Amino acid sequence: MKRREGKILLVAALCVSLGFSALAKSGEKGDCPMKGRNSGGYHHKGQDKDLDGAFLKKAHFLLTHAEEIGLSDSQQEQIENRKYEAKKNIIQKESEIKTVMLDLKQEFGKDEANRNRVNKLIEDKYVLKEEKAKMLVNAYFDIKNVLSAEQKDKAKELWSEKKKEMRYQGREKRMKDYMRHKQGMHHKNRD
Repeated sequence: MKRREGKILLVAALCVSLGFSALAKSGEKGDCPMKGRNSGGYHHKGQDKDLDGAFLKKAHFLLTHAEEIGLSDSQQEQIENRKYEAKKNIIQKESEIKTVMLDLKQEFGKDEANRNRVNKLIEDKYVLKEEKAKMLVNAYFDIKNVLSAEQKDKAKELWSEKKKEMRYQGREKRMKDYMRHKQGMHHKNRD
């Protein structure tokens, strides 16, 4: 009886895991159905990637527009260092999370999985995700605090302009794609 319960538990856990895995993988290679739909373009491979993308994109934006924003060499170095540290921490936390997931998979693979161990591993996974999220929020505020009030205003202004530009380019691209598609349909109908 215990062996049957263990198999049922394993199958249920794998179904849940595969379901979440399928959702997470839907964002790979630009095929994310939410990309560009109120997601800010950060919706990739699961929700925890939102903060990764948001932080890294903001840091990159500040560094690539350093001259326009008026960043000193010291400010640029501080932002670059914080970005580097955040990237290292992201890699470390993701590695720890993957290790916990492997342990969880191994536990489910046993004939008699230990319910307490499984619950503990799930808790561990989400503690790591929480630590990662808090680290990214702190990193975001750290780079934001490097800027003066005037630089923050200039960065907001530039960010807004870039978003408008990207939206316009997106609409333009969609229209071109639509016209190409429509022309392709027209040629097919002729044949």
